[in-house]
Amino acid sequence: MQKTISDHLEKFYYDYNLGAEGGNQLSYVTLEIFSFFKIYIPNWDNRRKAVLRHDIHHLLTGYKSELLGEFEIAAWEIASGCMNYFAAYLLNSGGLVAGILIYPKPTFKAFIIGCRTSNLYQQCITVTKLKQSTIEEIKTLIGLDPLPSASLPKISEICKLILHLAVAMILNFIVFIFSPLLMIYNLWMYGKKIFRA
Repeated sequence: MQKTISDHLEKFYYDYNLGAEGGNQLSYVTLEIFSFFKIYIPNWDNRRKAVLRHDIHHLLTGYKSELLGEFEIAAWEIASGCMNYFAAYLLNSGGLVAGILIYPKPTFKAFIIGCRTSNLYQQCITVTKLKQSTIEEIKTLIGLDPLPSASLPKISEICKLILHLAVAMILNFIVFIFSPLLMIYNLWMYGKKIFRA
């Protein structure tokens, strides 16, 4: 009997120490930048709606849930379309810019593959059906089986990347303006954890 996406998700959450349901029921999200440095962000409803699909995208694409893999998945999700999930687009915009600056080649490749596929943000499929499906079924549905080539990018794909980078830079600038609020939130979260210890 083939494993379902639900089976693979359990292993994914265990392997990356994400907790039950990827920690989606928590009021905050932990972003591990380095093993010794973590950032906390609020886990708002729009992110909760996107995160299951984001986690399944990791399974479908093979991009790991670590720094490079998050940059790749950010580029792939933006290119394949995630503007209808604002939280996904906002968080991915930082990953796209950072990926192009730090790991330009794999991030660019992921973006081009994204231009040539769809994703689960674009599919009208219930969570129950999604979890009961196999990875192979969903990969076929969104055009990842067979994996499209990332060679010879088209002019339209290059223009699409430039456009999204411009939008991402604007969004990141807005996030930077509000970063003192994020710093206060993180100090509060660290304080809570210290006093609980």
